[in-house]
Amino acid sequence: MITLQAIIDKLRANQHRLGIELNPPAPEAAIQQLEQALGRPLPPDIAAFYRYCNGFECVQDFLFKINPIDWILEFSGQLAAQRFEVADYLISSDVWEVVLDPTDLARYRIINANHGMEAEVTLTDSLYAFISRYLDGEGYLDLYQWYEQVKQQLP
Repeated sequence: MITLQAIIDKLRANQHRLGIELNPPAPEAAIQQLEQALGRPLPPDIAAFYRYCNGFECVQDFLFKINPIDWILEFSGQLAAQRFEVADYLISSDVWEVVLDPTDLARYRIINANHGMEAEVTLTDSLYAFISRYLDGEGYLDLYQWYEQVKQQLP
């Protein structure tokens, strides 16, 4: 299991290579506003991440970012359905969404559906694993390869 500290260490180690700009921590009021819009608490690991930093941008990697809460509140149109765009590439040219489990408050999936053109593909059930995959690979290109690998394994 990947910890928040491991993700923090990886973000710092890759700051120069990817041009990572960490946002300051999300205000507690913003976290509560997102939870209110979702109608439930955020999963603990997602809330902990946003308490550390309110997302980040990778300016050298074609504007890949983990969306800040204010962006999620303004642009995610499916909050009532308990899903939101957690990451995007090249100003929403592609997006990855968190889909919250309806019965377990700690569980969720991170999916990509190629802008709704294909069936949803679940990449992981961990924000930390998603960020780690991004940082360990070749940036956003590795996320696309991951999507294709998982998609090929589907029935």
